[in-house]
Amino acid sequence: MRNVAWFMTVALVLLVPAAASAQANLEGPTGVFLNPLAYTLPAGTTQSSIHYVDLQPLGTLTTLGVTVGLPKGVEIGITREALALGGTANTDVLHLKWMAVPEKERSPAVAIGAVLRRPTGSGGSTSDFYIVATKVIPRTRPVILSANVRTTNGMGYGLLGKSDRDTEFGAFVGVVVGPKLIIGWETAGQPGGAEHWSDFCFRYTVSENTNIDGGLADLGSGLDDQIAVAFTHRF
Repeated sequence: MRNVAWFMTVALVLLVPAAASAQANLEGPTGVFLNPLAYTLPAGTTQSSIHYVDLQPLGTLTTLGVTVGLPKGVEIGITREALALGGTANTDVLHLKWMAVPEKERSPAVAIGAVLRRPTGSGGSTSDFYIVATKVIPRTRPVILSANVRTTNGMGYGLLGKSDRDTEFGAFVGVVVGPKLIIGWETAGQPGGAEHWSDFCFRYTVSENTNIDGGLADLGSGLDDQIAVAFTHRF
């Protein structure tokens, strides 16, 4: 029984980076809903993603993204965001991430990245520059720990306008429940003194290259608790 338990633990730990790097956050980088993780797509792979956030009674948010894995731990992608709040406002997002330090037995993976946003209508362009560290703690049920710090001038990731540039922190804690299921919680600070965004979420691995995410998000006063879903496929 000990050998079986050990084998299952090793198998789950090996699956976690693959599952994490087969999903995109709202803006496109590999990650959870709000935060990037330190993992990047393998070179030569392409990932498509769709996110839908129900912001009722105010409206909805839909995103469509494509990300490409390049050599030396680099990924780059573009995402189109459609925010429907009494009308539709589109934002084009360009993102780039480099895994500077791969994950090792006793140390986390570390990546640096940038997110550049350009609204197609009114409103100024915004950007984020961040560093993120992610580590899988091997246990019978492996735990994923991730933390990031970013400098940003985008209120609500640029969806709610532009602010003075500020430094904010984000974090994610996830538990690998089984070979196909990860559950977790994340939080992300917002500039301009706005309330932090957070969510409880799950990731279900449909196949080696396909994931479905779901979550209940708290986006602060005025938006309250919202349901979010995502679908990602890697080619």
